[in-house]
Amino acid sequence: MAQLITGRIGLEPCSQAHHGTDHSEDTSLNVINSENATGRGVTWQPGQPVPVRANRPTSAALVTHFYFPISPRTLERWPLTVRRPNKVAIYEVEELMRIAEQKLNAACAYKQAEA
Repeated sequence: MAQLITGRIGLEPCSQAHHGTDHSEDTSLNVINSENATGRGVTWQPGQPVPVRANRPTSAALVTHFYFPISPRTLERWPLTVRRPNKVAIYEVEELMRIAEQKLNAACAYKQAEA
């Protein structure tokens, strides 16, 4: 399961059983110091360094990749600090990942009945 490491974001890959995808190639994603919010679309792809800041679609892509599926509109209801340069919502990725992990850990977990 993904974990945050103090000082920088260190995301370890989750298991295939966790949400059905294999992230074995994503063993070391580093933070980059550039702002990743120049456009209105998704500006991050798996395998690239994790940005320090991200726009709403990119933030949703990060949460979907590392934790659970989410839409960009859902982030509007999360308790995140928003900055709006050029009228685009920008989130701090470290805060985003911390809240996503809290939501995943707080989610109801149960075993399904076997058929």
